[in-house]
Amino acid sequence: MDIKVYNKALNKDVADNLIKLIKSRTGLENVDDSLCEKKITEFLKSNRKALQKLSSAENFKRISRSKEVDSVVKYARSRLRPMYGLFLNKDTSKIKEMLKKGENGINDVLFMHVSSGERMKFYEEFYKRMFEVTGKPESIIDIACGLNPMSFEMMNIPKKTRYIALELNQNDADNINQFFSIWKIDGEAFKHDITKEPIRYKADIAFAFKIFDIIDSKIVERIIDELDVKWIAASFSTKTVSRSNMRFKRRAGFQKMLRRLGLKYQTIDFENEIVYLIEKV
Repeated sequence: MDIKVYNKALNKDVADNLIKLIKSRTGLENVDDSLCEKKITEFLKSNRKALQKLSSAENFKRISRSKEVDSVVKYARSRLRPMYGLFLNKDTSKIKEMLKKGENGINDVLFMHVSSGERMKFYEEFYKRMFEVTGKPESIIDIACGLNPMSFEMMNIPKKTRYIALELNQNDADNINQFFSIWKIDGEAFKHDITKEPIRYKADIAFAFKIFDIIDSKIVERIIDELDVKWIAASFSTKTVSRSNMRFKRRAGFQKMLRRLGLKYQTIDFENEIVYLIEKV
């Protein structure tokens, strides 16, 4: 891995071991090395002392116990966990083998992700009630999708439905593409950072499940505004991290933004999730 900041470069041994340390935290095992590299770079750009220390090290062993190493690892984990590790129950490295087991394998995979695992009890009702409002789509964009595309069979829509899945992590995008191939679904998954890259795809509906709570409200507004779709299904958890019920399930700030944008919406409540169905046409 090649990490350069302000014309200073980290020794390969230093960079590789920093990434290894970051990924040693449960839930981050399969994060792309490139994402770790970005977070390391972000930290070093704002901390010249750490940049000097890490870039001058001939090997990792000489600095492995330094506060600069601790600081960059903590920074990277704290930024990656809300984006990725927070949603995973287990190491996803075995997904490709699990997909070969058919329907039973799919169920096991879906349980590996917190959000899709929670929906397993009501996935069919989840889609049925949404599509009763929006109509069954002929095309879908699933942003920051996690493993949700693998619930396709529970949507009760034709396999010719065009499905675009956008995911931060390349490993997950690869797993989703394998799923599409095995199940002969007209879908493609792409590595895509929705916080930095515009969404240029067009579809009947966009899924944005449990993602808008963890990204900046300005980015949320940009995404809502730029999505070229008829409907957006944006969901939010109604449980806290400790799994207790939230006092206020609706998102007042999100609703205020939708009104400012002149968008009509309605909500559907489920056991631990509220879905905003936003009409864009």
